[in-house]
Amino acid sequence: MPMDNLQPIRIKIWIPSESPALSDWEREKLMSAVGEAVSEVSSLLSVKRVKDRLLLNRDVNKYCKFIWRNSSTLNHMKCGRAHENYRFESCLGVIIPDEHLDGCSVYPNPEHPVPTVLRPRGPGVPDADFLLYVFTHNTEKCRAESSVLAYTAHCQTGSDGRPLAGTMVICRETLKKERYTYQHFVKTVIHELFHVLGFSKELLSNWKDCTVSSQSN
Repeated sequence: MPMDNLQPIRIKIWIPSESPALSDWEREKLMSAVGEAVSEVSSLLSVKRVKDRLLLNRDVNKYCKFIWRNSSTLNHMKCGRAHENYRFESCLGVIIPDEHLDGCSVYPNPEHPVPTVLRPRGPGVPDADFLLYVFTHNTEKCRAESSVLAYTAHCQTGSDGRPLAGTMVICRETLKKERYTYQHFVKTVIHELFHVLGFSKELLSNWKDCTVSSQSN
């Protein structure tokens, strides 16, 4: 991949609706620290930017109950029947808004080209290469491990293996005045951001050496 195709990563912060209400002081400290951490990481990492709006995929294993497997049919490998109990997509306890998700359809007839739409395509998120869902809560993990200030999980990767979205859980106790230290909190968020952006055991196998690829072309 030519280096001139790479630009600083655009990270969009999203506070999910299921996050407990924060005091004005807590919200100010949270957004200030997360904003500084995002700016710092964006200045260090460059990516091939998303051309249009960032749109996440739905998990076919969640919404689809049956896939047409007969290779001779028109709708081969398309979903034939939906799971009756499919409601939403989630990541580390956060419900991903439908606005951030691509649509999904089923093809009830293996030879009929017109699908039944289960969920329409969302508008997506403009000017974004990565979506960070920031969920502040006193979770079971936070309660069980008092030393944990925050933790993350990636939600989805793109076709090139690069993470497109992730959830960061901020343990509520971290924002208590007697425990809060701004610079330490910023460093914690930066640390977790690097994990969810690909610098982790789970995602290292997705890494590609682009210099080798470009030299071989």
